[in-house]
Amino acid sequence: MGSTKALKRTMFEDFQVKGYWWIPEKEEKVSGILFYKQDKIELELLGTLNVDDGVLANPTYHQVILGMSDKGEKFTLFKGFPAQITTNFPGYPTETYSIDSFLVGGHFYNLEDINFSYCSFIPTYLTKWLSRGVFEETGWFKDDTSILEKMQLSYTPPNTFKYYVPSINAYIEEQGSANFSGDLIEKRIWKNKGILYIRPEHIQSMQWLKERTYLLRELLALLSGQAIYFENIYYFGEEELREEDSKPFNPQYSYFFKQDKSKFKPNFKDSDILVKFSDIEENFGSILDSWFGKQEILETVCSLYFNELYMEKTLLNTSFLNMVQMLEIYHRRVYEGKIFDEATYKEYESKLLGYVQSELPEEFAKRVANLLSHGNEYSLSKRLREIISNLEPETKKYLFGNSKNRDRFVQQLVDTRNFLTHYDKTEKKNLLEKPDEKFYALQRLRTLVTLILFKEIGVEESSIRDKIAQSRKYQSVISGAKAVLNK
Repeated sequence: MGSTKALKRTMFEDFQVKGYWWIPEKEEKVSGILFYKQDKIELELLGTLNVDDGVLANPTYHQVILGMSDKGEKFTLFKGFPAQITTNFPGYPTETYSIDSFLVGGHFYNLEDINFSYCSFIPTYLTKWLSRGVFEETGWFKDDTSILEKMQLSYTPPNTFKYYVPSINAYIEEQGSANFSGDLIEKRIWKNKGILYIRPEHIQSMQWLKERTYLLRELLALLSGQAIYFENIYYFGEEELREEDSKPFNPQYSYFFKQDKSKFKPNFKDSDILVKFSDIEENFGSILDSWFGKQEILETVCSLYFNELYMEKTLLNTSFLNMVQMLEIYHRRVYEGKIFDEATYKEYESKLLGYVQSELPEEFAKRVANLLSHGNEYSLSKRLREIISNLEPETKKYLFGNSKNRDRFVQQLVDTRNFLTHYDKTEKKNLLEKPDEKFYALQRLRTLVTLILFKEIGVEESSIRDKIAQSRKYQSVISGAKAVLNK
């Protein structure tokens, strides 16, 4: 493995790269080693990038650092922050930079000007989520005995998908990758990996492709119910011709960044999946289009939802407030949420402000104006009730129980949110104070937000409700929530 080039490495490996490094505005090259670990990237230099007219300068942030490895690979490092500098006399200065991310395969001088034709990536659990049966094992036994005479293993390439997604003007497609290693005497290893491609109709910036890659990963996380990580990401440049054979090809670049894989499951099982590809295969094209097309509406909700999913540890109160905020933001984005017609309210507001500003002290008038600026919006209680009322009767019964329990839960959320915001217990009869109460309220909220996101991308409510009811991840917490909260 020590001789493997960085271009062929994965983000699940730790490795180091020896080479020379420099900044675009200066030609002086400095020897050093790039260390890649899954949670840290550092460049250690036997010298310094910061020299002005032969005089050592203070270490500075570099948007781009270029490199050439001892194996002849080109590197572009992004966002180099000085982490350490030492100067010894006699001796020479050394520098260490913390690196945000890097590309292998080329030199790029400005992060904003990097464009590619398409990209590919391998997310964790993809092959299991797709559940493609590509291997078939057949055995023959001697004369109706248990003595094995012959065993045969065959591989059939999978029938992969390709969807055009109008909301991003791009194709999203799957390809299979088979790898065979070992020998024909003692051991033979066959591996099958699913790969996803995003192919826009026109060349796009690296940032555009990166954002869509992350959004696709988040969709897979929603469907599988698990935190998803990248094994690798490849970007492909515009088509060129090889000099040696004049055949067209797309230059390939490998992208590396840091990942906190604290929630990675090495022993991931089919039973861990919430919704499999086979469950939604017929509608997956429209699901993809809805997912990307509704990001303007769902962006903040999704950001909070997936931050919660990937965080290793979060304070219970913080998670609770985040979940309530998700529903509040969702309602504001999707529902009308106005008590009066806006024009009518503005008329009333103007009349009231006119009186207050002319008859009452200025400080009081400012306070009234501030209250009136949000006076036409629904309360948190009304927002939550409207969201819940739009669920199917069976869903409401499954999550909360009867209508009395639903009303109590809404008031529990309102009282607890208000207390955690203002720390005032006055008139809060349904305040959740015990850790187990907050925990089960949080799990119920997370289930509700999950249901809502699935509905927004076109999955039938009854279908996702059944999947959640069958999921080991949700079964115990939903029944626990009823036992603790429905009193």
